[in-house]
Amino acid sequence: MTVTLLAVPDEPQEPPGSKPRKGRSRKRANGEGTIYQRKDGRYEGAAFVPTTAGTFKRVRLYGKTREEVRRKLTKLLEQADQSIPVSAES
Repeated sequence: MTVTLLAVPDEPQEPPGSKPRKGRSRKRANGEGTIYQRKDGRYEGAAFVPTTAGTFKRVRLYGKTREEVRRKLTKLLEQADQSIPVSAES
């Protein structure tokens, strides 16, 4: 009887032609908003929230750290879930 040994890699290999993921730990779900770093080094968060006019508006938040923007964005989305609208005009 002949035994054939197969080499098993330690980590799963990427299929040919696919791009490796760079530092992105997870994708935010639909409706959770977005957070990204700007060219000037600050972080920006944005989400669609209801307005006093009955429509939706994309509100942008800024901060020095990603964590700061995440807290602000979470607070904004909690208010939107409680049906607290933002002003329709600046």
